[in-house]
Amino acid sequence: MLSTIIKYVSFYIFLRIVPDFYNFFISKLKNKVVWNKVKGKWIIITGATDGIGKELALNAAKRKYNIIIMGRSSSKLDEVYSLIIKENVKCKKIICDFSKECITSFINDSIEIGMLINNVGCVGEHPKLFGEESSVSEMINVNIYNTFLLTQKVLISMMNRKNGVILNIGSFTGDMPCPVLSVYSSTKAMIRSWSESLHYEMRPYNVHVECINTGYVATKMSKIKKPSFFVPSAKTYADSVLNSFGNSSVSITYFPHLLMYSVIKILPRTFLGIITFFSLSRTRNMAIEKKKIE
Repeated sequence: MLSTIIKYVSFYIFLRIVPDFYNFFISKLKNKVVWNKVKGKWIIITGATDGIGKELALNAAKRKYNIIIMGRSSSKLDEVYSLIIKENVKCKKIICDFSKECITSFINDSIEIGMLINNVGCVGEHPKLFGEESSVSEMINVNIYNTFLLTQKVLISMMNRKNGVILNIGSFTGDMPCPVLSVYSSTKAMIRSWSESLHYEMRPYNVHVECINTGYVATKMSKIKKPSFFVPSAKTYADSVLNSFGNSSVSITYFPHLLMYSVIKILPRTFLGIITFFSLSRTRNMAIEKKKIE
């Protein structure tokens, strides 16, 4: 009896995690092929002023691709711009606050866009109960609405040329119950669902769409300062993203994140919900106490 249960549990675990590991290694093999599709074309990167977005832009520039960087801070864009042009590639700066607007006027026939990386994101001040969250509109505008508008504009051009790549930076929070971070996690769940649908919708047009499922990264947004094995620096993570996409609709490009995600997939969702609630509630309470002191 016990041996039968162990066999069934082992088989269940095998079915849950093996496809993700398979995709991880196949994506690395297909990566160069996908890069060749967009050779000589422009790459748009949103949220490129800092963190992952900045490192994605610098990494792509080192690969000798022309870059369009988008962000709301003019001074930070200038800084990234100066680093990019040192790689002897072209660069355009678009100042755009995604919480208020989506600028698409720069997209025209004179600029052939090969890849769009939707990296821009808003997570709010700190974990909050849904009734307390004051950044609902901002998160929806940044993470969903204006990201959709930009992608729609870019996709029209890609469909006409029958060539292109769309990468959407997702989050593990969109795949699990995430109490006390419900708005942000819901926007990321939508990004994943949207990416999966577009992946198949765009296949006839030779446009590859993929959601990059992301765990913790040491950035200002995550408020994690020190990188570790499971929490990479923005540079390390950006390298993993650009070296490991190209096979499926959703992928995990950083191997330690894949190990973490395997555990998440195996654990019961009820257990995940309870653990996440207590963990994020503690973070919320600490943030509230800190504000009182200040």
